[in-house]
Amino acid sequence: AVTAGKGLERILKDIKQTKDINTEISAAMNEQSSAVRDILKTMQTLVSITEEVKNAIDEQKMGSEQITNIVKDLEKDTEIIDQAKQGLTKSTDIVMQSFSIIQKLSGSNKTILEELSVLVDKFKVNEYEEDSKGLTLVHM
Repeated sequence: AVTAGKGLERILKDIKQTKDINTEISAAMNEQSSAVRDILKTMQTLVSITEEVKNAIDEQKMGSEQITNIVKDLEKDTEIIDQAKQGLTKSTDIVMQSFSIIQKLSGSNKTILEELSVLVDKFKVNEYEEDSKGLTLVHM
């Protein structure tokens, strides 16, 4: 019974660790979602800026000051993309580490459950059925 109790305690500890890892995964996924939104927003900005440049060239109305401003915006957008890419890489690493930990915990839980099953089998009570002559042993 003490061994079974310790096994249950280990399972509960592993479940808490799994919950904590799931929380980390959720946070990392939220970071990834934010990074993806930033990348999409930046890509939309780049498309818009590209259209502006095309129109300016087609119409030949844009002056050098406007072109300089567009280049600055592109540089800022490039920095945003680089930052988003770094965040995405970091959160991907966290997710991969978390999956590795979950895999290890799953193996540990499987072993604990197998050990517990053996212990439970030792404590099974005989089952009886009642018939017209009295009680009959069904399982042992």
